[in-house]
Amino acid sequence: MGNLAGVVSYLTEAHEWTDALRSARTPADIAAVVEAWRPFSEDPEIVFPQNKTELADLQNGLADKRKQRRRWIELWGHLVLPERMLEAGIVAQQYHAPWGTALIRLAKARGW
Repeated sequence: MGNLAGVVSYLTEAHEWTDALRSARTPADIAAVVEAWRPFSEDPEIVFPQNKTELADLQNGLADKRKQRRRWIELWGHLVLPERMLEAGIVAQQYHAPWGTALIRLAKARGW
């Protein structure tokens, strides 16, 4: 939990993750975002963009949420919403708690 200061707080909202992904301009930026959000971003199914074309595909899908194609979701879905962050969203909704609080409490309880 030591590297989370400044990235995740008890009042962090889920959109801050996707905002960080949207702001990435290179595949290395995406990797840096994922690294900054560890351990919450760990998901064995994550696929990283390998070049500018794949990064553009990811960014286009992030920008156009209403028209996301099945292929795009299958390819980038785990990067956009890692399993641990999805679980935190469910817990936050269930207990009427802020998303950041649910994320931090899950991490402590599960030893992420």
